[in-house]
Amino acid sequence: MNINLMTNQEKLIFIRKLLNARQKDLARNNITREFISMVESGKRNMSRDVAIDIMRNAIEFAKEKEVELNYDEEFIARTKEEDLCVLCEKLPDIKESFEKCDYIVNFGKEQGMSWTEVYATKKKGNIYVVNHEYDKAEAAYRKCLNLIDSIGSNKLKHEIYNNLGLIKDRCLKYYDAVMYYQEALKYCYINNDFIKKDRITYNIGLTYYNIGNYEKSMDTLQLLMDDKCEKTSYYYKGNMIQGVILYKLKRTSEALKTLLNLVESRNLDNSFLIRAYNNIALCYIDKKEYKKAEEFFDKAIETAKETDRVKHEILGDKGNFYFELKKYEEAKIALNESIKISEEIGSYKYQLEGLKILYEISNEENNEKEMEEILLKLLSVANNTSSKDEVIWAMKRLLDLAVKQKDINKIKIFNDYIKD
Repeated sequence: MNINLMTNQEKLIFIRKLLNARQKDLARNNITREFISMVESGKRNMSRDVAIDIMRNAIEFAKEKEVELNYDEEFIARTKEEDLCVLCEKLPDIKESFEKCDYIVNFGKEQGMSWTEVYATKKKGNIYVVNHEYDKAEAAYRKCLNLIDSIGSNKLKHEIYNNLGLIKDRCLKYYDAVMYYQEALKYCYINNDFIKKDRITYNIGLTYYNIGNYEKSMDTLQLLMDDKCEKTSYYYKGNMIQGVILYKLKRTSEALKTLLNLVESRNLDNSFLIRAYNNIALCYIDKKEYKKAEEFFDKAIETAKETDRVKHEILGDKGNFYFELKKYEEAKIALNESIKISEEIGSYKYQLEGLKILYEISNEENNEKEMEEILLKLLSVANNTSSKDEVIWAMKRLLDLAVKQKDINKIKIFNDYIKD
């Protein structure tokens, strides 16, 4: 891995030559050609704010000349250590990046840099999350917090705590997730990062929804929306979750009105538009308008790409819809596809919910072999989440099957486990 770090002076010269620009071409907005000349010759230094202003001038010049410039406005202003941290952040979230992270850490230590190890460790945590290695990800993020404390800073803590919350969320440990999100929110205020504050507040509201605490979810999301001078994406996302809560509270007509208005507003990004279609379908099921429900399920699936992270949710809900209508073959197709995608992206929630419905279908069809296979798979997923309730749910049904089959060995194994 070749690392070539430049001084602020060298970066200014590099950008100007890259654009084939004269010094006077970047002399605008209170920046003089003479000042640029003195900086380039090493006779003057420039403050961070001035360096940002010069880079903005360069970006403006590039647009005028229709030249592609793939550098942000802080490029010239950053220190060598900051450049190395940005380099680390831009590494792809794949296992091949581990070696590069280690190289960056060692390079940074040789240069007496403290933050490079923090960013490299954070990147490793992100890679572990992508690969569903949540215990390793949590260990990496905790190491980040320790490193930041040793530096004597609070920088990045809101991002790290938010990531810890996301891990707990994915493992269905919602109360732990809320705790980490609240820590993240605290450090947003400490670090004056109000852009990420909206996202974290939304995460808290969504997690309360997942817990089933609809009152706290509504209150949290309302605070988010009341805080907006302009309606950002989180306003609409929060409004959508409020619509879903109205559906959960059996206020179906209000929910349907809220969700249909959101779809018509065209202010939802693709993944949330898909969720809106899905929840509109659920409202129509509640109103026993099944053709309308199927229409919106199909809209959701059609809008979802193969790689879209919400497709498994739609298929799971559609599978449940078919199950309720006793269309078992259609239910199996949708649920098995939902479970398959859930396995690929590491979503335990829809794996567990899908397997439970498949178990009920097998039970209705009196297929004991299939029931046992499904319960054993469910048990494996539940163990991955450390969810004791789900483990007990599967074990009790395995015990019932063993009793029905008069299998003494299995009866003893499952009974002893439940007692423990």
